[in-house]
Amino acid sequence: MDASLKPELVSKVAFLYASTIASAVFSYIALFFATRFVGDTGYGILAFALSFSGVFLFITDFGLATSHIKKVSEGEDLQSCLSVFLFMRLALVAAFAIIVLSALFFWQEILGQGFETADTQLVILIILLYYVQSSITYVFTQTFLAQRDVIRAQAIALADVASRAIATLLVIALNWGIVGLACTYAVEGFVALAVALFLARGRLPKIRLSAVKKTLVRQYARFAAPIAVTGVFGTVVLYGDKILIQYSSISSAETGIYFACQRILSFYVALSPVIASVAYPTFSQLNGKNQGRESISMVTTSMIRYLLIATIPIMLFLIAFSGNVLSIFLSSSFAAGATAFAILAIGYSLSLTISPFFSQTLGMGMSGTYGKYMMISSLAMIALDIILIPSSLFAIPLMGWGMNGAAVSFLVGMVILAILFYSNAKKLLQLKAPKGMIATACAAISAITPVYALSIYVELSRFYELIAIFFLYAGIFIAFAVLFRAISVMEIKDMLKMLRQKNLLHRPHH
Repeated sequence: MDASLKPELVSKVAFLYASTIASAVFSYIALFFATRFVGDTGYGILAFALSFSGVFLFITDFGLATSHIKKVSEGEDLQSCLSVFLFMRLALVAAFAIIVLSALFFWQEILGQGFETADTQLVILIILLYYVQSSITYVFTQTFLAQRDVIRAQAIALADVASRAIATLLVIALNWGIVGLACTYAVEGFVALAVALFLARGRLPKIRLSAVKKTLVRQYARFAAPIAVTGVFGTVVLYGDKILIQYSSISSAETGIYFACQRILSFYVALSPVIASVAYPTFSQLNGKNQGRESISMVTTSMIRYLLIATIPIMLFLIAFSGNVLSIFLSSSFAAGATAFAILAIGYSLSLTISPFFSQTLGMGMSGTYGKYMMISSLAMIALDIILIPSSLFAIPLMGWGMNGAAVSFLVGMVILAILFYSNAKKLLQLKAPKGMIATACAAISAITPVYALSIYVELSRFYELIAIFFLYAGIFIAFAVLFRAISVMEIKDMLKMLRQKNLLHRPHH
């Protein structure tokens, strides 16, 4: 790996994750009070509204963001790239809004389907406004990330979730109900867009219709085409499970519990897009400079190794204490989702570990391969969602596992992705398995065993008690990891040295 690149990569990933954790704290504040305020049923209505509009979100992008990051990171004219991306996305956002409104009409007038409460339709419309705002904000966030300008990108993200947390507290204080809670998303979208426009002033070139080049539009579309098809199915996977849970449940409670499980894991899953936002332009830069597949292979292997060291112990902790996490961080009524939470923790850990493969594949220009693999996984998950979640569909008896079926479906999809991407990287880059995988697993198991045994005799009912036992576990794991040579003391010191401000502020030269 390029010596000048490694410190920058490590420091920016660390900063992005630290700021993402800060965002997760604000998100958790909103989640905690929202679930206590409206309960699992009310939160299920909100989850359904987010999914009803969200299932069409693929229309707002069609893979263009991936094309945009690649072009900007490879040194294409920034004004042309930004203008092309914004105008194409605005057209797609308009189409998205029209389709959601049409779907709402079809649901009510053609299918004759109603909603659990009279407020649900209004909540869906408010969420639609939020999605429109956030889709425009995304243009600026992705441009900053393409430049590896992590500070501005994360400033937008922090403003986003912080505004919703504050708005949620205000809604609860005024007792505005589920409609007021939905309005917090609209407030979030407005604030994030305002911050993005402010940060873009003087930093990004002016957006002009004259800067839109037809050749660049074609290049964007050509690279995005395979990813666009994937985005359709990927978005259905992301939101379709909650629609199916809602369809197969008597009330919205199970939908709310499952959605809350996903939200509570957001601090953990957030590391995947963090890695992608730094790794993807890095791989594109290496590929653009023709630095050879050996450098790309070294970066990929190194990232996966450190991810394994981080994810394996966290995964085991989340599995062992799934019920405690849901009861303490939400409420006892959400503990019914413990099994689904534990299965999701495994799936998210696997997704996080293989995330460098996604960036490596796209960075090397293989959007077709990326799209094919994602489609295979998405189709498998959609099929499994239909089979596992509802008890019946069109009078056909099915498994009826509900939220547990949705979690199993996701896990199987991640296993498929891991096999496909690892096989491709091994063939393409002669990739070797990262060292220390077995040692890391042994260290994590050796650490979780005594900690879990201790928890049997210590009642975990408060936030600080769970945090304390996590840090106890983390300390024991690090000791075992060093003992089993999964990581060395020198490596830990080197990593700490890389977390320096000058690496964070460094911007690569194209």
